[in-house]
Amino acid sequence: VYQLCVSGLRYVFVQSEEEAYKVLMFGKNNLHVAATGMNSRSSRSHCIFTIKLMKCPNVEAPETVTVSSISICDLAGAERQKKTLNAGLRLKESQNINCSLHVLSRCFNTIRENQLNNENKLIPFRDSKLTHLFQHALQGKETVTMIVNVNPEPHLCEETQHVLKASATAKHIVVQPRMVQRPNRVTRASIFSEIVSRHNRSTLIRWDSCVRPKAPGQSLVVEDSIIPENEPSETDKKQQNYENLIVLVEDLKEKVKEEKVKHLQTRKAIKAREEEIRKEMKDELQHLLNKAKEQHELDDQRSRDAGVIEERVSGNSCVRSAKKMKRRLEEEDEFNLRDDIEDLKEEVQIQRKEIYGLTELVNMMKEEKKELTMELTGARLQLGWKDRDIKELKAKIEMFGEESELKKGYLALEKEMESKLKIRENLLEEARSDLLEEMRMKEEAEEELEKLEKEITEKDQEIASLQNEIEDMKQEVTAKSNALDMMENHIEAVESGFDEEIRNLERNCSKLEKELTERNKEVERLTQLLTEEEVEYHLQQVTTLQAEVDKLLFEKTVVDEQLLKLNKDFEEYKKEKDKEIESVKQNQEEERLRMYETNLDKQSEAVNDMKLKYKKEILDRDNLITQLQEKLMVALQKLEETKESIKSELIEKYDERVVEVVIDSEEKHKQEI
Repeated sequence: VYQLCVSGLRYVFVQSEEEAYKVLMFGKNNLHVAATGMNSRSSRSHCIFTIKLMKCPNVEAPETVTVSSISICDLAGAERQKKTLNAGLRLKESQNINCSLHVLSRCFNTIRENQLNNENKLIPFRDSKLTHLFQHALQGKETVTMIVNVNPEPHLCEETQHVLKASATAKHIVVQPRMVQRPNRVTRASIFSEIVSRHNRSTLIRWDSCVRPKAPGQSLVVEDSIIPENEPSETDKKQQNYENLIVLVEDLKEKVKEEKVKHLQTRKAIKAREEEIRKEMKDELQHLLNKAKEQHELDDQRSRDAGVIEERVSGNSCVRSAKKMKRRLEEEDEFNLRDDIEDLKEEVQIQRKEIYGLTELVNMMKEEKKELTMELTGARLQLGWKDRDIKELKAKIEMFGEESELKKGYLALEKEMESKLKIRENLLEEARSDLLEEMRMKEEAEEELEKLEKEITEKDQEIASLQNEIEDMKQEVTAKSNALDMMENHIEAVESGFDEEIRNLERNCSKLEKELTERNKEVERLTQLLTEEEVEYHLQQVTTLQAEVDKLLFEKTVVDEQLLKLNKDFEEYKKEKDKEIESVKQNQEEERLRMYETNLDKQSEAVNDMKLKYKKEILDRDNLITQLQEKLMVALQKLEETKESIKSELIEKYDERVVEVVIDSEEKHKQEI
């Protein structure tokens, strides 16, 4: 068409609807499809199927031929790289599809402008092979029906709008009427005129030419009829051609049988290989499940051991070492999971290579089937021509009225030919059935290959999802580890503050105990050497001790307030983390939520263990503080008792001293009297 060359394009001669349908299905099987981000079976090229019907009014004198044609074009849809995520060869194919569709829409717009404005702008037919092939149809010289496949998805609204705009422009293109010049009617000759013309053109010898001149001593000899010499030669030739065709059909049948055997062998090999691959995959999955189960048991055992270690270990350094050991175990698990994923990738690559080899084998079988179908069609055409020649011979023999013996021989020959034709038709039917069986087996093999490709794509998607989950888990682990580090630092700071305060309290308690012992010693010493001035001084010391005790009580209240504040901060931090966990649960998918919840449960268990541990430590600290408070109370009680005893002793000594002074004064007064 207009010096346009399409590589691999050819016409196939057919004689029935079934043969045309077979050619259509053969072309459909050759249609190239591939998986993209939008469609698992996306057409990677346009598909055109053209049927041409030829009608000849006079077969014997084919001066004029009427040709009718219809073309069915399946256009591939426009694609965007952002949505399809194509790369490499897929991206190049989508670029070619988009370029041809863009040229088609430009042709629609230019033709519509030319029809509206009566202009003669240049239509860009030659910018694409698609528009070049349908140049007459696009100019409005042929009837065109355009069907648009609309996708109701909302994210494809823009592409749907472009397609509908182009179809609306094509709808307004006017089909230009053209005058059809009918051929001159051929006058068909009558049957009588045909018989007369054939009789005049016959090679039979006339009766008058058989009369010989009378010789002396001879009588007149008249021959009844002379059989033409070319008739037996033609029948021999037909017989030889027929035998050659029979041999050709036998060869084709043998080839078909061989191809069937080869196909069965390849199919058995494919099934065996598929069973091996399935068995290997099953074993590998079972191995991975067992490995995961063992790993889970090891993790449980390690967690139990870690829990026992955490219970036994006392001190921040031991807790840190246990956490480091947990992290190291988690890193080892991630490394093992990465190795498993790499092994799965290698297995998928091997399976892809095997599938590629099987597809090449199927393509070779397709090529061989194409050649066989071509040979069968050629043999069928030759047989049709031979049948036509036999019919012509039969008509000639009937017209010329050969002798009875010749008729009997021809009838016998005709019966043989009919029997042989029946045998040939049976052979052709068998060959046709074998071809149909081969096509069915080929379709089954292609379906199996498609299933394997789908399984491989699903495995690739599973591997990609696993890798994404691993990355998400890594990020979550890093975030949680950072949060745990922050909590550890905060708790360490709180513990250091508690330790310092407890040490200060212990120091104060030890000081108080020392002071109490000193005071006791002083009280004992004061009991021996007690005067009024010393009693006043002792009372001052008691007041100073009471002030120090009040100061310690105030410091205790401050420490209690700090503990309450720390507990409030810890509750607020827990609430914030719970809110973050709820937001993460709402945003992520269900599977990731499950994984995340399991990890959070493990981490929450670890945090709860830490909480319990720190609560135990805080309770121990509280018990220690209560013990110190009890000691302080005991010390205060002892101080009160010592105060009371000192007061009572001082009062008694003071009274005794007064009594002694009174007695002395009375004795002195008596002595003076």
